[in-house]
Amino acid sequence: MPREDKPRNKKHMLPPPTTETVEATQRWLERVFPEDYLSFLRNHNGYEPDPAIVISGGRVLERFLPVLSTEQAEEFLDPAEYSIELEQVTGNLDLRIIIGDQDIVSYVPIAELAFGDFICLDYTNAGPPTIAIWDHEQSIDENPVTHQTAATFTDFLQQTGLNHLT
Repeated sequence: MPREDKPRNKKHMLPPPTTETVEATQRWLERVFPEDYLSFLRNHNGYEPDPAIVISGGRVLERFLPVLSTEQAEEFLDPAEYSIELEQVTGNLDLRIIIGDQDIVSYVPIAELAFGDFICLDYTNAGPPTIAIWDHEQSIDENPVTHQTAATFTDFLQQTGLNHLT
């Protein structure tokens, strides 16, 4: 059953990222985003469910991380909110989302959970990324601790009752 959220406004959704911004982000991460996630970004960039959603294990989904150009971040985010943008979060987590001595991000954070955990695109297996919960309390440099939660981004949205956003 779809969730009934409050009407969308500037706080609950941001403009879609430009094609150039998405391509630059993927190049920086050396990862290709799955089409269902790209479609979500085009239509629901930075989406904040209101009220927040309780997902597996009692974790609370607070917001999806937006993908924004520097200009968009300056226009649509308060300076205190810059840290919620996908590239900023990925940079801040740094070695905690890389496995061993690999020089490439294994987990790309796409949504923020309460208390410091993140929903991530999991690129550790061959094929399209799956969806995992990254545990900030257990993860250390080059040894991230995650819990698989869905086979695809679409499956994750269905599990959370947000499938109306696909």
